[in-house]
Amino acid sequence: MKIAILGTRGIPANYGGFETFAEQLGVRLAARGHQVT
Repeated sequence: MKIAILGTRGIPANYGGFETFAEQLGVRLAARGHQVT
């Protein structure tokens, strides 16, 4: 499955909060074989 994650600051997470969540979610979804951008 192709998945896009949009945020306001970017990755790597320099601010915490949503950026940290988005970074961890992307890594874990990619590890399961999903195509994450």
